[in-house]
Amino acid sequence: MKKIVILALAALLFTACTSTADDPVESEDRTNATMTQDEAYEIASNSPCMDEGNVINEAYYNDFTKTWWFETDIDKPGCNPECMVSEDAKTAEINWMCTGLIIEE
Repeated sequence: MKKIVILALAALLFTACTSTADDPVESEDRTNATMTQDEAYEIASNSPCMDEGNVINEAYYNDFTKTWWFETDIDKPGCNPECMVSEDAKTAEINWMCTGLIIEE
């Protein structure tokens, strides 16, 4: 149990230390986007993302990777899955974004 608490605190500390307002991962600069949010949502809606749950049309654009990231209602313990749409490939896939922590019950 101590290991889980220590790992969780370390993960929170790492996240707090590495997250900044200028972080390109959460860029809202859509001026370089080659597709609109609606076009990206259409791709996400017809992708494997829908096999696991629903894609929500609330997104942010990553200018650095040229990807759209859509929220989902997928429920998986220890994860915060989003549907990532690549502008270049015009494909979508689930990015599970799991913590890696094992939850003991």
